[in-house]
Parts: sequence; structure tokens; C-alpha cells
Amino acid sequence: MLPLPLLLPLLLLFSSSATAQSQSAISTLTSAVSTSSPSSSAPSATATLKTHVIQVGDTLGTLKFFPERVSAKRGDLLQFQFYPKAHSVVQSSFDSPCVPIGNNNNSTKGFWSGRMPVEMSNTTMPIFTIPVTDDTKPMWFYCATGKHCQGGMVGVVNEPTTGNRTLQAYKAQAALVEAAVEPDSEQAGGVEVGGEKTASGSATATGPSASVGVEIGEVGGESGAGSVRGLEWGMVVAAVVGSVMMGW
Repeated sequence: MLPLPLLLPLLLLFSSSATAQSQSAISTLTSAVSTSSPSSSAPSATATLKTHVIQVGDTLGTLKFFPERVSAKRGDLLQFQFYPKAHSVVQSSFDSPCVPIGNNNNSTKGFWSGRMPVEMSNTTMPIFTIPVTDDTKPMWFYCATGKHCQGGMVGVVNEPTTGNRTLQAYKAQAALVEAAVEPDSEQAGGVEVGGEKTASGSATATGPSASVGVEIGEVGGESGAGSVRGLEWGMVVAAVVGSVMMGW
């Protein structure tokens, strides 16, 4: 072992070298984040964007969307999280509950998740995410599995605040339907993640991608969308730490 008088200069030299590398890496980090971040004067696309999580059923087999009413703005995302055993989500019109909106209006295709079977033994659930492209009109939806729609498994985005076109009225009409109808087409209007397949419609070009599969047991609700810049920061910090350690 070197005597202390000889060891101290080496320690000081090592410390100075490590500090210089850290400062250089931090400068690089600051420059990278400043370059990749949007200008503070420009509007942020994610500043007001929200992801509204809608739980489709639950582990008890309840035939219900949680929540069944959602208030959303144009540009927000609706993320349907599917619980056991088998559910789906289909857009319809108020006047024709339990029937795909495209069946009565050729100009409107609507969204359709496809069948989403989930076993009780599954630890993650598939999710289906769609963008809200028009917040001036209500958007009605239902589960097309069996008698789920007739049993009250329906919901609405931006329910009218006046008049008699309410969710309760929609449920009452749905209860009288002989059979719920599934769309003839494949998935449409959104992005599925977490299932065995990934399908996308026109929605992929109008917003962030869907989130990853969610663990069963998490409660549905509303949450703010995360910023991509937060991910970039974490990745760059990891790179900085790695470069400093390599220099050591």
C-alpha cells in the first residue's frame, strides 16, 4: 500500500478527473434536454391531454362500465381496461342501443374493440384506447357480449345536460332490445395493447399510442397523461451515470 503522502495526490487527481467528467456529462444532458424539449412559447400538446380510464366489468363479474359516464374534451383519450370474463365495447347511437352506429349510418363507422376474453387467472388485462375527436356530441357505447347490453352494461361520453336523452333513458331502451349486435368488421377506431394481437384504426395518426397492459386489480378512473419528456430525462440521466461510471 502506498504511503499516505503519495496516496493523497492520486486521490485528488482521481476526484478532479471524475468531477470534470460529471460536469461535462451534465452539460451534455442539459444541452440534449434543451434541444429536444419544445419551446416554452409554443403550446404543449400534452399540457391538457387526459387519459380517461374506463374499467370494463370487474373481478366479481359485474355487468357495468366503471365509470359509465365520462366527461372528455377533444383530444383526450378513452382507455378501456377489460376484466374477466369476456367483454367488448361498441359505439352506438342513442336511438338504436345495442346496435353498432355504422349499421344505421354508413358515414360513421364508430369504434369496436373486438371480443376481449380474459381469464380469472390472467395477471394483466388487454386495453383498448380511442381518441375523442368530437366533444360537441354525446358518444354512446355498450358491451356486445351476450345479454350484457340489455343488462345495463352501457355508457356515454359527454352525456347531454338537458333534455331526455340521458344514460338512464338509453338503458331503458337497451333493456327492450332482443339481441345485441356485434360489428361485422375487425377492430376499428382505436389501438389494442396487452392482448394477443394489436390492431389499429384511424386513431393511430391522431394521438399518443395506447398504454401497456395493466395489472388486474387496479381501479379504473381518470388520470393525466404522462409527458414524453419525462421519459427522455430518465434515459439521459441513466446515460450520464453510465458514462461517469465508465470513466471511473
